[in-house]
Amino acid sequence: MRHTSQHHCNPTLISQATHLFHLYHHQCSDRSRSEEPSSRDACMPEAYRTHQRRAHPESARLAVWPSQAQRRCSCLDTTRVCNVGVHVLWKQVYNTHNNAQAPITLDANAPNKPILASVLENVEAHFSKDADTGVSFPNQLDNVYDSGVLKLLGLGVRTVSFLRVRVYSLGIYAEESAQRALSAVENVKQKLNTASSQSDELVGEKLMEKVISSPYTFAVRIVPVRNTDFGHLRDGFVRAVQARMKTAQLGAEESQQVNESLQAFKAYFPASKVPKGDELTLTKTRKGDLVLSYNGETLGKLDSNAQGVRFISTQLLLAYFADKNPISVKAKDSVVSRL
Repeated sequence: MRHTSQHHCNPTLISQATHLFHLYHHQCSDRSRSEEPSSRDACMPEAYRTHQRRAHPESARLAVWPSQAQRRCSCLDTTRVCNVGVHVLWKQVYNTHNNAQAPITLDANAPNKPILASVLENVEAHFSKDADTGVSFPNQLDNVYDSGVLKLLGLGVRTVSFLRVRVYSLGIYAEESAQRALSAVENVKQKLNTASSQSDELVGEKLMEKVISSPYTFAVRIVPVRNTDFGHLRDGFVRAVQARMKTAQLGAEESQQVNESLQAFKAYFPASKVPKGDELTLTKTRKGDLVLSYNGETLGKLDSNAQGVRFISTQLLLAYFADKNPISVKAKDSVVSRL
């Protein structure tokens, strides 16, 4: 039975669910483990903070802190989970236990399966993890420009130099219609693993180029695994596009148009640091616009009506599926294996 806004919620259960939320947050994030209520309240959605304040304030203080919390919640993955994951967790706790007959327990010696562990299983169903870095990506992105929902096609790590230094993890997303178009291709996995040739056969990156250049929305979400800066990431994207320009053998006029749009693209990157764990997203819209966003905020958009923009938005994504030296071999392999 769904509760309405007539305050049928049990304040004690809300307070206990809040305890679980705090345990999860302070184990999984880099925020301070301050015992001050203000620092904890800042982590919670306003609606749930209101519920907490209306409940017994004295029962809302968390009694178990770092060492105990770590011992009692050892099932938690220490990887930083993005904000949407925390909200999913809270919603699961709130909805699951609002009608509970027995009180929620934080006791590690309880005979039943810990509540937090069962909730986390539900949360994990919404994410996929990069096995090399431990970075988690949501299995879908909602409200993405002109397409609505994007599904995770694959994920992997970007490495550089012969030492295979890990730079960032990335997730590649597309709307479901694009995924269905790829899956409908006969022997698609074999074709994507076959290098393109001078023939007209649609294999390898030629096949991916046909899909990416179609009116589908694609996105690449990038999460650095070490502290970096916008300049470093910007230069990597620019080099990738310039390499694709050489491969495409553009004429002088078209090359000039692409370079002018590249200069506009470079201007979107601030002269500042990008901490480990932040999110940078490149989105190619159905129209061919290229949108750059950082932690959910748009930094800039190249309009597809401008000369050279469609080439940049398509080729920048295609660089992750290149026949030779793709930006991330593991991400490319992941996409193919999931089809």
